[in-house]
Amino acid sequence: MAPWRIRATMDEIDVARRYAGHPTIFSVRLHHGGQFTKFPGRKYIKGKQNYVDLLDIDTFSIHDIDEMMEELGHIDSDETLLYYHFLRPFGDLDFGLFALGSDQDVHHLGTYVANHKVIDVYIEHGKTNLHTYSMSPNPSKVKIVEIKEPPACSKQLFLEWNDSPIEHESVPDLTEVENDSHLDKEPSLVDHIEFEMNVENEDDYDGSGHNNGSGNDEFDDDSESEDSDFFIDEDNLIHDVDVDMKDFHMNIDKDVEWVGGSSETGRRDFLGLDGAFVKGPYPGQVLSAVALDGLGTNSNFTFMSDRQKGLLPAIATLFPCAEHRYCLRHIHDNMKKNWRGKVFKDLLWECATTSNVQHFHQAMEKLKKLNNDAYEWLKQIPPQSWARSHFTGRAHCDALTNNMCEAFNSKIEDGRDAPIINCIEFIREYIMKKIVKVDKEIQKVVGPLTPTATTILDNIKSKAEQYVATFCGAGKYQVAGPWQDQCIVDVGQQSCTCKRWELIGIPCKHGVAAIWDMGRNDKDVGIPESFVHPCYWLSSWKEMYSFKVSPINGRSMWEKSAIPTTLLPPKHRVPIGRPKKKRTISIVKRRTLLEETQHQGPIDQ
Repeated sequence: MAPWRIRATMDEIDVARRYAGHPTIFSVRLHHGGQFTKFPGRKYIKGKQNYVDLLDIDTFSIHDIDEMMEELGHIDSDETLLYYHFLRPFGDLDFGLFALGSDQDVHHLGTYVANHKVIDVYIEHGKTNLHTYSMSPNPSKVKIVEIKEPPACSKQLFLEWNDSPIEHESVPDLTEVENDSHLDKEPSLVDHIEFEMNVENEDDYDGSGHNNGSGNDEFDDDSESEDSDFFIDEDNLIHDVDVDMKDFHMNIDKDVEWVGGSSETGRRDFLGLDGAFVKGPYPGQVLSAVALDGLGTNSNFTFMSDRQKGLLPAIATLFPCAEHRYCLRHIHDNMKKNWRGKVFKDLLWECATTSNVQHFHQAMEKLKKLNNDAYEWLKQIPPQSWARSHFTGRAHCDALTNNMCEAFNSKIEDGRDAPIINCIEFIREYIMKKIVKVDKEIQKVVGPLTPTATTILDNIKSKAEQYVATFCGAGKYQVAGPWQDQCIVDVGQQSCTCKRWELIGIPCKHGVAAIWDMGRNDKDVGIPESFVHPCYWLSSWKEMYSFKVSPINGRSMWEKSAIPTTLLPPKHRVPIGRPKKKRTISIVKRRTLLEETQHQGPIDQ
């Protein structure tokens, strides 16, 4: 393949057809000579645009961009400072820009080349107004050009970065947040601003929401909620296998001490973070991380949490490239303190579940017309943390609630109040048995996809029957259906303007209609199942559960440690009265129950 070349101004090339059969070849749309405006609504102004063709991601490096800039007349000395950024496909300039200053950044860009043949690269001259270099996976290796200044000059990228610790949990007024004149702060990176997203404390968390009928202000810790306002994410229901743990307590040693934690693996780069309180003689917490990535080496995770104090700055520090989603259930709990009722809940759910930005803004306008204060409150929470329309799609999961962690915590309920070694053993044995159970279920499955993915795709196919696809050339289709639903599908890029395909990695109803049309016109495209992301393949499911938890010997066969240190048990604290296994109802829920009893008559004594 010939080396790269800068395309003539009037030339037009169909890169999809020209690069067909060459998955590593791509083009760059180079934006140079301009500058970025401030966030939000960021634009690149006063610049020029050139196309560079025939780039090979296998040999591509930052030095290639240096040569392009030199050929375009922007590098006239060794002291020229240039900052390179690339735009994630279908992203915007507010949230879709990433640094392009190291080999790790080039590798990040390479993940998009197979499906996207034109990548936008933006150049800043002299200084940067973005935080992308602070987010680079390895900022210490970010080098743009060689300069003759002493090494201390490299710190100029980070001079305006605020690493001050969190001192309080108050909700800042957005008008009081000062914009830095040098760095345009993005909501996802301002880790010293913490919105009012935590429930006041864990004991006030309205987790299950139904009264036990005794008239007390307590309820079961781990039972499912039966509130009318409980969010049910039907697209991400948790289907778990039953694991029999009744024999566990017959085989444990009663002389060991207390608490523990564990994690459960998955395939997508999506982690749920949660904790459960231990209420007993040795109080504490069992912290869990559910659904790790398959390789265990990726730092570009997507985290889902209930926004407990400390999680936001910790994730921003340890995983600067990670996304962090907030559990919609907890956002609604905070919203109910000021705006209650089914209308507000439905509008919040509509804002969160719509898959494209246009419909998101329409839903937000409905909320604004209903109550401007509620609109302003919700607008403070970055939408990329709770609204599907702003998710990047790299996790191939559009979950809005942290149900997977809640499900895991409910499974270990019987073991988390045990002594520490017993608790860890309970979790280990639970995971060991679950892997075997799932492995048996896998053997029963017939088909290319997992049962859940098959159900989702079958439902999509039934809806796709109502849509008509019109071929427009270059692999693109105009797909129209009922209710004026019309979208653009690019089968080659596996994308749709409704954004559902990119979000979950399964063709949407528009995509399925386009695939069917290609098949009817004698194009060798295969079945819709072949377009599903590998994380839903049955072979991937088998691979993830091919790893087993090894059995271990009992305590009587343990070898004596050579370490002379003796671990003392924690101080025993005898709780007053009957051990508390329930938690206090939140103020909002208590108020709701009081109103219900007033409507139903006097409380039965």
